Amino acid sequence: MLKLIKVFRPLGSNQKSVYGDTTHRMLSMFDINENLYLCTDKPRSIEFDKKTLSWFYGQRRHINKYSKLYTDQGMDVLVVRINLIQSLFDLKGVEKFGQDIADVLNSNEKYYKEIFIHSFSAGCGMYGVAQRMIKKNLDKYGNVPKRVIGQIWDSISHHKMTIEAVPLALFPNNIFMHSIVKGLLWCHLTFYFPLKPHYEDCYDNFYNNLARAPALIMASKADVLGKVEFAEEVVRRWRTNGVNVTYHCFDDSAHLKHMQKYPKEYLKLVYDHWELIQLKLGELDETSDYFCQV
Repeated sequence: MLKLIKVFRPLGSNQKSVYGDTTHRMLSMFDINENLYLCTDKPRSIEFDKKTLSWFYGQRRHINKYSKLYTDQGMDVLVVRINLIQSLFDLKGVEKFGQDIADVLNSNEKYYKEIFIHSFSAGCGMYGVAQRMIKKNLDKYGNVPKRVIGQIWDSISHHKMTIEAVPLALFPNNIFMHSIVKGLLWCHLTFYFPLKPHYEDCYDNFYNNLARAPALIMASKADVLGKVEFAEEVVRRWRTNGVNVTYHCFDDSAHLKHMQKYPKEYLKLVYDHWELIQLKLGELDETSDYFCQV
């Protein structure tokens, strides 16, 4: 499952830091559709497709630690997720999904003037789809990238790694099934001709990011899916385009495991990035449960 988190700072919100105040808040999930849900601690009214969907309590058993980082600051989190079948077979659905993201971000500007992006793995590809929809209608959506105040990209993965990533995700400890899925996936990627230009366009839009807000990019030398070479190519291109990029490469953390292996260092990087964009918070509190191993 690909994940992309967009963080909103509500108008007039009073931020409370998990670093200076470790008070736990009751979180609820607001389902916008099967791919989008809002994580918040207050009742919200979200407009989508010219309709207003009422906020409701939708408790989930596992609250994402990353989402809680932001809700504890008084911000709301729009979680964007797409499943494997959609990304490989339903290209029209993926494009509609990108349109949904653009619509939600555009329709709710009166509630959320600022957007912060925190993305994981191949979420950069889904972000590229949303960028494509925005570029198609800049008159309508052109203000969305301008509202982005900061962005974090964790373990960004190139579409060329799909053939390795999918079998590993499905059967991490089964070499036989890993080989079968890899072979089937190779056939699909080779002979389903619309897929290659679709992926290439997604990542081209990601490379040419319309949001020029400061970015933090994190990678690892030990990450076999989010290659350091790809992360550094993104860093090079964005810096050429005038983006202020902070790049950090861990030595031995696996794909999407940077926070798990180096919680203090990871949180410090995130916190420093918040300070860079003048998202003023409290002091770093290393007794916070965010530093617990997961």
